[in-house]
Amino acid sequence: MPVNFSLTLPGCAAGASVLWWQFAMSLQEAAMKLIEQDEMEDFQAILQARQLAADDFELHQVDTTDPKTDEIFGLTGFVTVSRKSNGHKKQYPIGDGSSWVTEFERDLQRGAFAG
Repeated sequence: MPVNFSLTLPGCAAGASVLWWQFAMSLQEAAMKLIEQDEMEDFQAILQARQLAADDFELHQVDTTDPKTDEIFGLTGFVTVSRKSNGHKKQYPIGDGSSWVTEFERDLQRGAFAG
């Protein structure tokens, strides 16, 4: 499932945006090195199941992998999930063996991104 991106174009009415429903896979993979494609699909499915707009959420990942040990130990980092409409943010560990999508879903159920 593609990621939604919004882009405000110069000359458009205030707040007007264009939703980009398709994004080149190679660019997406480069932008989301630690977040696997299946995790992105699960993230999108969770939002869709709760009728939440994907373009209301933003993911920002930080790679904390030590380049000296990345071939011995797995990739590590964290992702910050932000809800644009209310400013709520949560941070989750990501990388090999992480379960950030499950933790995100649990936080949604607990109301962490509500209001």
